[in-house]
Amino acid sequence: LPLAFERLGLGADDVWALMSWQPAEIYGLEAPALIEGAVADICVYDPSVTWSVERSSIASKSLNTPWLGQALTGRVRHTLVAGRVVVEDAELA
Repeated sequence: LPLAFERLGLGADDVWALMSWQPAEIYGLEAPALIEGAVADICVYDPSVTWSVERSSIASKSLNTPWLGQALTGRVRHTLVAGRVVVEDAELA
């Protein structure tokens, strides 16, 4: 986990909750679930990869980040939204 989360006393379970089912709950949406037959909303995260944050390496429509130019450990490799691949091998699909 990034040091900022650790400084706040947040563990991995806390961070995953804050980034997954809790936002859905706040907006009154059905929480995501990994069950057979459900449409996939999931990201595949590699906690071991180290990479440098550069504008060209950000798989997002938004290019603003406080980590620009920093080396980070851990990266989202793939993301599916409503069963559709939107990030593949850390690149927008």
